[in-house]
Amino acid sequence: MSYQKPMNMLAKTVARDRMLKSQILTGHVLDPRILAALAEVDREDFVPSGFRGAAYVDEEIPLGNGRVLMEPLDFARLLQHAALKEDETVLDVGCASGYSAMILSRLVRKVVAIEEDVKLAESSVRLLASCPNVTFRQAPLVGGTSKTAPYDAILIEGAIEYLPQALADQLKEGGRILTGEHDAAAKVGAAGLSTLIEYRKVRGILYKTLLRDANMALLPPFRKPAVFAL
Repeated sequence: MSYQKPMNMLAKTVARDRMLKSQILTGHVLDPRILAALAEVDREDFVPSGFRGAAYVDEEIPLGNGRVLMEPLDFARLLQHAALKEDETVLDVGCASGYSAMILSRLVRKVVAIEEDVKLAESSVRLLASCPNVTFRQAPLVGGTSKTAPYDAILIEGAIEYLPQALADQLKEGGRILTGEHDAAAKVGAAGLSTLIEYRKVRGILYKTLLRDANMALLPPFRKPAVFAL
């Protein structure tokens, strides 16, 4: 199937409406604030030109260098389980071309978005320039950014094999981290299997809750370091 043909305004509206009705709502994401944010943002602006015709389909979209834009439903579920409040500050880890940060900017008081891939960072800087409550930083994903910590919530835009201590340290007491836990043994599709999880900090300790199955691609920087045995 070719996705090269650009969408006109009517096609964008129809495709976005179909995404909301056939994917998001049927996936039991019912938060009106999330639905409104997803309805407002042109998702096709955040994908490579050759994939703009697929911006609203229920599959991940390649962004290059092993990175993908998460499936709409898994991203919406990540947001719903995060239960974000309007007065919160959120760290968006792996914002890629900026779509997740753009959505978050409509849900919380302040977003700090980080991306380490040079080309994706260039896209984020350009596309997020109109968001006064988003601060973008190009930085290694596993290190977060302590300059504006602590955060009420940290969203990692993909699956991980381990949680770096640096991110745990940047979370507020009572705060939560939402991400996917990658199943390295599963070989299903490009993304593989994963589980949507929440870490919540209580008295300085992180408690993990398994939320539901997901189809989230592994973020390469969060792959477990290889262990060599002599």
